[in-house]
Order: sequence, then C-alpha cells, then structure tokens
Amino acid sequence: MGDRRAFEERGKLRWFVPRRQSDTRLLLSLFVYMTLLQATYFYLRSTGAEIKFPSCIDFEPGRIWISLFVTYTVVFPVTFCFLRKTADDIFAFLYTPLMLVGAPSGSVAMLYGDLGLAAIFIGFFMLLPFALLHLRRLPLPTVTVRGANKLPLICGFIGIGIYAYLAIKYRDRLHFAHIDRIYEVRIGFRQIVEGWELYAIFFAKSVGAFALAAYAVASRRALFLVGAFFILLVDYMLAAHKASLAFAVVIAMAYYFFAVRDVRYRPEFMVVATLAVLIATMFVYLSGGYWSYVALGVYDRIFNVTSGLFYRYYEYANNNHFFHGGSGFLGWLFGSSGENYQRVIGQHYFGPWVSANADIVSDAYINFGALGVVVMMLALRLAFTPGDDKYFRRHREVLVTFLFPFSFFLFSMGLQTALLTGGLFFALLLIKLRAFAAGGRARTHRVTPRVFDETPGC
Repeated sequence: MGDRRAFEERGKLRWFVPRRQSDTRLLLSLFVYMTLLQATYFYLRSTGAEIKFPSCIDFEPGRIWISLFVTYTVVFPVTFCFLRKTADDIFAFLYTPLMLVGAPSGSVAMLYGDLGLAAIFIGFFMLLPFALLHLRRLPLPTVTVRGANKLPLICGFIGIGIYAYLAIKYRDRLHFAHIDRIYEVRIGFRQIVEGWELYAIFFAKSVGAFALAAYAVASRRALFLVGAFFILLVDYMLAAHKASLAFAVVIAMAYYFFAVRDVRYRPEFMVVATLAVLIATMFVYLSGGYWSYVALGVYDRIFNVTSGLFYRYYEYANNNHFFHGGSGFLGWLFGSSGENYQRVIGQHYFGPWVSANADIVSDAYINFGALGVVVMMLALRLAFTPGDDKYFRRHREVLVTFLFPFSFFLFSMGLQTALLTGGLFFALLLIKLRAFAAGGRARTHRVTPRVFDETPGC
C-alpha cells in the first residue's frame, strides 16, 4: 500500500510514468517508430517519390519543426497511453491499427500540409478515442449460456462448409495468382459471385477462420488450425485477397507464441511488428529494382491510406454534400439518396471502377459530419461493457487471436459495414455469450503480480 500511495502522490505525472518493464519497452519501441515515421515521410516527399494517397496534401519542408514538436508532445504521449490499454480494454485493442498506424502517420503528413485540417485529424483520430477510454460505463449483468463454448467450433465448421462449397462451384478459378494479376483476379471473382455469397464469405473468413484459430489457442490443439488455413488459402486462390495470406501467417504466429510458447500478449508486440514492416519496406525500396516499386506501394497502402482518404472524404463532403448513410442500412433509415459513397469518392478522385473504402472515422464523417464521428465512436465504445473487458483480461490471448481481423476491418470500413457485412456483429455475440470461456484446457501463466490497478490508465 505504501508504494501505491507514493505513486498516487505524484499527481498529474502518473499518466505518463512507466509502471512496469513492459511499459519501458513500449515507450522505447514507440519512440523509435515515431522517429522513423518522420524520417521516412520527409525523405520520400523531399525526393519526389510517387506515393499516391498523400499526394493531395501539400508538403512544405520548412514545417518539419512543427511536425516534430506536435509529434513528440501530442501524438507520441497519446499513442503511448492508448496502447497501454490494449491489453485490458476491447475497444482499445480494436482501435489499435488506427491509433498505431493510421493516426500517427496521418498526423505527420497533415502537419507538413494543412495545419487546420491536421488539428481536426488529430482530434477525430486520436483525442476523441483517447477521451472515450475514460468514459465510465454502467456495469451490466452477464448471462451464462450453457454450451456456448461450442459456438466457435460451430462457426468454424460453417466457415469450412461455405468455402468447400465455393471451391467446388468455382473450381476452375482455383489458382495462386501472380502479384501482377491480383486486382484482375479479384475484380473477376467479384463480378461472378452471387450476392448472398459475399456475405457468407465475410462470415466464413472473419468469424469462422478466426473462431477456429482462437479455439486452437484455447485448447492448445493445432488440429483446429487446419480448418482456418483451408478457409484462408481457398479465399486467396479464388479472390486473390492478399490479407488472407497475411491472416494465415498471423494465425500461425499466434498459436506458436500463445499456445506453444505460452507467451502473454503485451502492447509492445504490435509496435515492434509495425516497426519491422516499416523498416522492411524501406529497406526493399532503397535497394532499387522492381521490388522497390512494390515496397513503395505497400508503404503507401499501409501508412498513408488513412490520411489520404480522410483528406478526400473531408474535401468532397464540404465542397459537395454529405451522404447520410449512403446505400446501407443507415441510408435507408435516414432517407438518403442511396448513393454508394465509396464508389463516388473512388471514381471522383482515383478513376473509374475504383471503390475507396475508408476507416470508421472517414466513413462516419462523409455520412453525418463531425457529429457522426462522435456518435459512431461512442457506439463502438459502448458496445463493450466492463464485464466484457474483464472477460477479455481473463482470456486475453484467445480473444486477441479472435478479434485480430476485426481491428483491421475498422481500419478499412465503417462501423455499419463492419457490423452487418464484416462479421463484427457475430463477434460481439460470441463475446457476450462468453463463448471462449471454456474453449479448452485451463491455461496457467507465471505472472508477476501487479503493484497497481489491474486496468492501466493514463
């Protein structure tokens, strides 16, 4: 108690004081990451590299000092405090890709261009979700459902059945597409697949495959990974979704570290992985040749898509009109014209046949403006109760494995799309039913007792 009281007497400094060795690793890795983000963007823009997404944002090298100052006094501490919560809060974990990749790299780009828009961007993408972390939610009673632990397996078997059906029906398209033909194969498959199959594909891939992966981690039985790999590999062979191959690698790594090595999830894992991707892409880019062009495209797609699309969504909405829900359920509810805003933005800025899918913030803004961003983020925050977060802490490695794809869906689609199409609704249902609470043998960890609160806060 004496150590805790002395810590609390530090007053307002407690929000940024590392409390564990893990915090120190997070602090150092995040500092290196932020520094490399600055150096990479400044180098590429100053040398005239052809990066597509932030090309609409002006670049003034003289503003490097403004960018550095805001990055290390605002972006860096907010990101650090937010990432600390990802081990204890489901909302924080789901928002991690935007807070770690989209928001910091986007802030760097914006600060070299439009400073007013940079303030709006930082407010929407960083300060709002950070503030919502501290929102007090009412504890709601939980209901234990007998047999709920079988639901992940049921979802997984349904996913296997869906992809077995697709593999038989479209067997003439089963092949590993060359990287140069990925988009051609993807568009071709989208044109022939039936409407209901698109929804089934999302469910099978996001819920089915990752439910099997999470069950494998919970039970420590690698056999369940076979079904997950089958779903993801068939998906790539049919539709050339690169993310499916990446998801297969993530599943294998999650099982190895969480089930085989018995490693606990820590926030710095995400930072180190993202830092490794940034270093690898820049190393390949600087090496020259054909793969240099590919590496630049990968860097642009991962680190610049958030700022680039938000800039265009913001510009179109304010210069033309908002969409009030578009062609989705919210569009029907609010009586919109039914336009597909992803296609409108894609064709307006990028050319015909382009659909510009954006993240949860940009999607909410182009539909309902600033109020829409607040409401959508608040809805995502309130979707998880304190009881859900407690369940997350008890089964962290299992749920991290299960929720991984949904965190990236919010990086590239709006909340209504993620819920209705991306499978997030079914993921919420499995969490509410505590479906992974008895997914396998009990797990034991050698855990150092925490001196302070179970839920770290900033």
